Amino acid sequence: MFGNFRIVLVVSGFFLTLSTNVFAQAAAEPEEKVVTGVIASQGNAPGNTPTSIDSASEAPGDEAGVITGSIERRGSSSCQAILSNNSKKNSYSVSFAVIGKDARGSQVLKRTYSATIKAQQSLTREVNGCAKGLSLSVLVSSARKL
Repeated sequence: MFGNFRIVLVVSGFFLTLSTNVFAQAAAEPEEKVVTGVIASQGNAPGNTPTSIDSASEAPGDEAGVITGSIERRGSSSCQAILSNNSKKNSYSVSFAVIGKDARGSQVLKRTYSATIKAQQSLTREVNGCAKGLSLSVLVSSARKL
C-alpha cells in the first residue's frame, strides 16, 4: 500500500519540478537583440530622391534592436546623431560612426565615437562637416551589454 503511494509521490514531485522549470523559462525576459550596421540615414538616394530612415520606424513584424538611432541636419554644415538604448535594465557600450557620402557615393565624412548608454537613455552627438547635399548615416560597429 505504501509502495504505490511512494511511486505516486515521486512521480508527482517530478512533474511539479518539470512544470516549475517550464514556467520559469517562459517568465524569463526575452533576449535583447543588438543590431549592427546602418541604423539611421538621411539624404538622397540614387536619382536625387530624398530619403529619411531611422530605426524607430522599422517595417511591421521586424524586431527592433535594443540600440536605435536617428540623424538630422542642423544648419548648413552640421548634423545631430541621436542613439537610444531601449533596454529596460541593461547599459550598453556602443561604438558608432556618422558617415557622409556625396552624390557619387564617395565617402567624404566619417566621425567615429564610443560611448556608454544607460538603460532607457539617449545620447546626442553634434557633428560638424555635414555639408548640404551629403547623404548621412549612423553606422553601429559594435554594441556590448555591460
